[in-house]
This record gives sequence, C-alpha cells and structure tokens, in this order.
Amino acid sequence: YRLGDVELGLGAGTGLASGAGTPDFRGLAMLAYTPDPRKVEPSDRDKDGILDPVDACPDVPGLPNVDPKKHGCPPTDQDKDGILDEVDACPEVPGLPNTDPKKHGCPPSDRDKDGILDEVDACPDVAGVGSEDPKKHGCPPPTDRDGDGIFDEVDACPDLRGVPTNDPATNGCPGDLDGDGIRDDKDACPREKGPADADPAKNGCPKLVRVTEKEIVILQQIQFDFDKAKIKPASNELLDEVAQVMREHAEIRRIELQGHTDTTGGDAYNKALSQRRADSVKKALVARGVDGDRLVAKGYGEELALVPNDTEEGRQTNRRTQFILLEVDKAPAPR
Repeated sequence: YRLGDVELGLGAGTGLASGAGTPDFRGLAMLAYTPDPRKVEPSDRDKDGILDPVDACPDVPGLPNVDPKKHGCPPTDQDKDGILDEVDACPEVPGLPNTDPKKHGCPPSDRDKDGILDEVDACPDVAGVGSEDPKKHGCPPPTDRDGDGIFDEVDACPDLRGVPTNDPATNGCPGDLDGDGIRDDKDACPREKGPADADPAKNGCPKLVRVTEKEIVILQQIQFDFDKAKIKPASNELLDEVAQVMREHAEIRRIELQGHTDTTGGDAYNKALSQRRADSVKKALVARGVDGDRLVAKGYGEELALVPNDTEEGRQTNRRTQFILLEVDKAPAPR
C-alpha cells in the first residue's frame, strides 16, 4: 500500500509442503520511502542550466553543444592559444586565427625560413626578401649577373655589362660609344664610326682611319707626286676621313704630323722633302676644317725607318705619313 511517499507491505502464509523443517506459518512486513518519480524534477548538480540526464559532464559547469558527448561540458583549449578546440584545426599546437577553417588555430608556417609567412610568401620554398609587390614578396632579390646595375629581369643582355636605355630590347646591353649603330661588344673599333662588316675584325671600323692610344692610324698611305710634296687626288678620301676623326675627337689637343722617306737620295734632301710633304698634309687638313693649332708638321726624312731599305717593299713601307698624338685630354672617345 502507498501512503504518499511511504509504502507498506504485509504478507503471511503456510509452508507449501510437509516435511522436516517446513514452518507451519510465515509472515512478512515492509516499510519503504520511495518518492514518486513523476513528482521529482531532474537535477542539475553543476548548476550550468543543463539537466543531468542530458549533461555529459553533470558535475562540471559547461556549455550547450550539438554533440551529445560534449553537451554540458566546459569548452577546452588544450594548446592555450585562445582558440577553442572545437574550432581549432590544430588543437594541440598553439596557433593563430585564420579565415580558413583548415588553418584556424594552427601555427603559421614559413617553409623557407625567410621570416615571411607562407600564406603571403610568393616564393614559399625559396628564401627571399620583402617587397611591396605581392607577386615578389618573399622571393629572392633581383640579380645582376654582369654587375652593370641593371637587374637581370629587365636586362636584355644579363651576362654582358651594358648601359640603360628606354628600349627593352637594348636595355642593359653594351652601348654604342661611337654612334655608328654597331653595339660596342660587336664593334671592332668602338671609338670610331665605321660600317658593318662580315669580318669581326673589321666590323664597325672606319675604312681608312683608326684611333689608338698613341696615334691616328691610316690604313693607306698618303700618295704624293714623285719626288714632290703635291698630294695625289687618290688620297682625298683618306684625308677627308682623317679630318672627320679630328673633328670627332676634340680631346686630341695636338698631333705631330710626321713625314718620312726612304734612303733614296741624300739625307738633307730627304729631310727637306719629308718636311714639305708634312706641311702639305697639314694644309690639306686645315682646308678640311681642322684647327691648324692642333697640327705640328715635322719631317724626319730617313731617320725613323720602320724596316730596312734594301728592298722596294721596305722602301715603300718607310715612305709614310704618321699622325702621332702629342696632347690628349683623356683617352680618345667620340664626341
């Protein structure tokens, strides 16, 4: 019988069979306290607002969770990075917030160890330097293999020292000092204008005249009438080119215009002839616009022979005109 939350029970009876030890009478009394479960509210031992029957952690205050195994349990942050384990992609390793759920809470990576995080490193596997250009940030600095101050990425000739130009096709390539349209590295005479030539030794060189550190070299001899100082018309082109070189190279302050003969004839006669011929060449150059103060005419006769005079070929070699540099402001360079 139930009297509220109290239950009473009585029972009595005889033995079920006759036999030794069987009682003639049995009696039973019961008193119990059993609250009606329909009247008792579920408990919340940890007072977290989540009833114990559905609280996975009934003795520790926690938070609601759609996962029954975590419902009512306190949120965890095993790596103490401030990012709860349930949204931490790397819950056991301290990390940083990230908009990518797969990286949220994970430590930032820097595979190339250049101090620039992989997520913003344009070259994550090659150590580099910072750059305002996102496409270059973290990439190796630009190189300049030829050391001409023009980075290889914009240097049209990265292995040849050159000069900057506004033309991407020539920027960083060797210049054209004499302005003859032939690049200096391919110009056999980079300081004198000359035409292109299939022969590398002649490419870009003047046809008849070249300038060295010591003299203006003529590739043909100035021709004179026999035993006279009159210049033959055949040498006009040569003299035109010598005059042009003198005008282009204003740094050549003075030259000695030397006249030379072979040993045919007497010494005094030869010296006088060579002087007259040197004077004729000076006059011809002045007529072509060269300042006479830059020209010193001097005849040496047979004194400075280049080769023995015992053959016609040797005598022809010794009959010559030379243009020796006397005063130069600097190494010959085109103007």
